[in-house]
Amino acid sequence: MMEGELLTRYKPTLLENNGIITDDNYYQDREYISASMIKAASTCSKVKFDHIMNSNIETESMLIGSAFHHMMLEPDTFKDNYAFEPAMDRRTKAGKEYIKEWKELNSHIPNHVPGKSEEMLLNMKESLLSHPTYKELMSNWNKSYKEEIFLFNMCNTKCKLKVDYYDPIKNYIVDIKTCNSIDRDDVINSINKYQYFLQAAFYMDALKADNFYFVFIEKKAPYDILIADYTSRLDDGRVFYSIGISNIELFRSMDDLKDTSKMFHNGNSIIGM
Repeated sequence: MMEGELLTRYKPTLLENNGIITDDNYYQDREYISASMIKAASTCSKVKFDHIMNSNIETESMLIGSAFHHMMLEPDTFKDNYAFEPAMDRRTKAGKEYIKEWKELNSHIPNHVPGKSEEMLLNMKESLLSHPTYKELMSNWNKSYKEEIFLFNMCNTKCKLKVDYYDPIKNYIVDIKTCNSIDRDDVINSINKYQYFLQAAFYMDALKADNFYFVFIEKKAPYDILIADYTSRLDDGRVFYSIGISNIELFRSMDDLKDTSKMFHNGNSIIGM
């Protein structure tokens, strides 16, 4: 299939959610394909895809990132969903007992964030809220979608996304990324390494958005910020997500046929270098 065919094979159409995919089952659901699932399938390695899909371990870094997104985008419910553990020495008997008691008292709160991260996250929040361009991007707050799940049909396959911020009136998307450096080259490397260009294209096409803004914020003082109107690799992203969806369809057909053969990188084929 040629690149042009990949880009125009099917036009995305939004689907009604009606409680099918929620915050509680978004990451466990496998029926609707997400950008992260597509990234996992992009190298046509079924063994890697299956491993990632079966690994539901949330790292500390992922927890902190989720906490920051909730803090910025759903501030009214942050304390219902996240609590900062006391920052103390857990090696002592008294420390271990105190933490155990604290966890029991806060067992009704689903996410416990390491206390050492509290000051950092609060400083990041203060920095981002003081950024004039970020404030302008968020100016239509009450009429925009925050941490919203959308279902849609893409490449004749059921897909999903969870957008950080979508302004349907000005028709743009804002996506927040925490990082170690906002140096331009470092940001470009991150976009390429983590395939953020695929996410941008996937989200823009699904919502038919005109613009996609990345907001990169450093996780260390002075918590500097870079905001990018991203356009440079959107066509690459479309090719990648089309190929990724096709790979997932192939993997599913193998599962349906109970095909137990191993498929490694590039479909077991030799590549040129």
